[in-house]
Amino acid sequence: MEHDTFEGFPLSPQQRLQWFLQQDPVYFLNAIHGRILVEGELDIAVFQAALAEVINHHEILRTTFRSLPGLNVPLQCISGASPFSVHHFQLSELSSQEQEQKIAALINETMLIPFDYERGPLLQLTLLTLAPQKHILSIKASTLCLDAASIPYLLQEISAAYALCLEHKEWTETSLQYADIAAWENELLESEEAAQGRAYWASSIPSDACLLRLPGETFTAENRLPGEAHHTIELDEAILAQAESCKERFDSSLSLLLLT
Repeated sequence: MEHDTFEGFPLSPQQRLQWFLQQDPVYFLNAIHGRILVEGELDIAVFQAALAEVINHHEILRTTFRSLPGLNVPLQCISGASPFSVHHFQLSELSSQEQEQKIAALINETMLIPFDYERGPLLQLTLLTLAPQKHILSIKASTLCLDAASIPYLLQEISAAYALCLEHKEWTETSLQYADIAAWENELLESEEAAQGRAYWASSIPSDACLLRLPGETFTAENRLPGEAHHTIELDEAILAQAESCKERFDSSLSLLLLT
């Protein structure tokens, strides 16, 4: 009998939170989306090589997640360095209106494709060429691997790698890998000092703290507290019609849309 063996690393506290949130059907933010305008001459082959260099340099960009029996959360599995190709679409022959329609269709199609957390890739890049000196780089990444604050740094890395590839130079800089950061954070949480801190706050929080309500939280006869008020507002029919249309477009619920 063949056994599937692999090397896995524990999730960081932030990744564990994201993983549990994604199990809730109400929580829909499991991906980071971004579009970056690239102006000027762009060598597509060199750009592909620069992207591969960045992804091979940072393990988290080629990490997948394997679930095992008996575990509530998966393990991080770092894939080996491998060639990477970006999806490239040539739109320069289309009119401006046709380009906008094609861009919207391509991005919407990409957004609807679910991630395969065990096989990847969890970073998906699409390059759209609008003119010889005008391109759009579309980024879709799992929140387990990338967050919004990381996007500017990712772009800096791509830009630096592109400059090196143009000059046929190798990337010699070393970086701290995310799996090492996750291990350090987990060690901190398991330390004696962290246990003492949790015990302190557990004894300091008032026993009725769980009864606190957030503004806008749904009230029912069962969970309403003494003195709480239930406010009702009426929406204009035109606004409600727009909300219904937006709800259908994003395949969401009206309550979630209004909360957003």
